[in-house]
Amino acid sequence: MTLPEFGALTTAVGGVLLLVGLISIVIAGGFWNGWKAIWYLAVIFGIISLVIDVVAIFFTGATSIIGIIIQALLLYYIFRPNVKEFFGV
Repeated sequence: MTLPEFGALTTAVGGVLLLVGLISIVIAGGFWNGWKAIWYLAVIFGIISLVIDVVAIFFTGATSIIGIIIQALLLYYIFRPNVKEFFGV
């Protein structure tokens, strides 16, 4: 891989990570304000992250298990009855 190709790849990865970060900030603000739509977005984003962590096990090894545990706990928490009641879901 030549240097210009590597630069394009790192720029693309950086753009994706920036998008993920911005979505996370929007979700955090929605959680803070109790927006119903954000609850649904957080569920979708959490499931996608969980799937990515499961796939990552095959590429990075057992270190992805930490991400799986964290995502599973977050999804468990947002499906708790009192949390769903707060968001009006």
